[in-house]
Amino acid sequence: TTLFRSAYADAIARFLWENKEFGVKESEVLVIHTDTSGEILKGDLDAAREAARDVDTPANKFKVIVSVMMLREGWDVRSVTIVLGLRPFTADAEILPEQVIGRGLRLLQGIGPDRTQTLEVCGTQELLDTLRKQLEVEGVGYGTSKTAPPAPIKIEPMKGRLAFDIAIPLTKPRLVHTVKKLSDLKPTQLKPIYDESALNQDLKLRLKMEFATTDTAIHEEPVAYGTLALANDLIGTITNKIITRARLTANFASLFPLISQYIASRCFGAAVEVNSVKVRTYLSYPSIQDAIATYVAQQVSKLIVETRKLEFEKKDFHLSQTLPFSWRRDLPPPLECQRTVFNFVASYNKFERRFAQFLDKAPDVLRFASLGTTEQGDSGTQFRVDYLKLSGAIGFYHPDWVVVQKVGEGEVNWIIETKGRVWEGTDAKDEAIADWCDRITKQTGQSWKFVRVNQGPFDALKPRSLIEALSRPTTDSQNLIAIP
Repeated sequence: TTLFRSAYADAIARFLWENKEFGVKESEVLVIHTDTSGEILKGDLDAAREAARDVDTPANKFKVIVSVMMLREGWDVRSVTIVLGLRPFTADAEILPEQVIGRGLRLLQGIGPDRTQTLEVCGTQELLDTLRKQLEVEGVGYGTSKTAPPAPIKIEPMKGRLAFDIAIPLTKPRLVHTVKKLSDLKPTQLKPIYDESALNQDLKLRLKMEFATTDTAIHEEPVAYGTLALANDLIGTITNKIITRARLTANFASLFPLISQYIASRCFGAAVEVNSVKVRTYLSYPSIQDAIATYVAQQVSKLIVETRKLEFEKKDFHLSQTLPFSWRRDLPPPLECQRTVFNFVASYNKFERRFAQFLDKAPDVLRFASLGTTEQGDSGTQFRVDYLKLSGAIGFYHPDWVVVQKVGEGEVNWIIETKGRVWEGTDAKDEAIADWCDRITKQTGQSWKFVRVNQGPFDALKPRSLIEALSRPTTDSQNLIAIP
């Protein structure tokens, strides 16, 4: 019965938030169709469905959704990484594989191409057998494992290691949007990003067909555009893309006329008639819209983002005040080091593990800590630095390490970032944390510095001390360190 199934769903949800090792709060678990009476008011049902639909948005607070009718709802999300099937999955059910795993096969947005996105499917033997048979019929490959993933570890500061405690000043965000400055934007003073002659190009949208398994190109076919959108609709689309990139919510009315003026008078190096077929055709292409939106979002952010003076959130925060938190990355085995206040080191990958072991042996390192803890919401540590992204949005950067180095009779506090691969936008983070170090040094009188350590040169050099790592160049075309 519905009541019986709902009771199971309630029990699963309760199990998740009552067991602290999962790191899930009660407010982060959404239960649908599972009240104790078996009946749900329409208003409650609509609210639950709305919350499920919004699960992909940045403001979403839910980490887990438990529902007895998930397969029957038209649930359109991309954030599914684990599917746990509890139904009996008998032949009479006639449940298709896409109903069970289809939502989990959608790629998550904002994940770099260097990360493999994996969907984990767990359930009864009947479920797995059904999926296996039907996927094989469709020619879809899959991997299986009978070994459970490594259990998480609990990382916490140890009272017996307070000699290795490190104080880090926590500061308030320094970048703020001053939206009233939007009126100061002069569209005619912005640079053109296209030449007027570009409008004479014969743009064609081509559909490229590939064999998915081998990525082999099969055929290309030009696709004719349907009815062209109105100029205002196209400019509205570009305006919304600018708002998304710069994170300027509720400012469409202020921004739209400015973007309209820019496109009409400056975007193409000369005045153009935006209602003409030629211009509307050009503005219909997503790549053209994205280029305009990217450039204007950057210029808008430069105008309206202000830098405030340094303010402390908590000037005397110590890592020993960090609350216990669960850690699942780079396991097993857990990494134990001696010169850190924590029982284990929170490392994300093998390079970070090697770097921690290097710090633990370096003769000039007094103490250190991984700052992986700063991204754990319940840990009590919120060390982060805000910076301006290339898109124009304000973001937050969480560095990797804090290290205290012995220099002569004194000490130097280092914020260190370890990088396996340098992505676009890394320089902006480097500049932000270097500026933070300069400001903290001036405010506190303590020496704070920043350095980025790149994996390839570090592994090639094999330094024995921190001073050696920071002072010796390598024959590699990329320096071992990068200091803004």
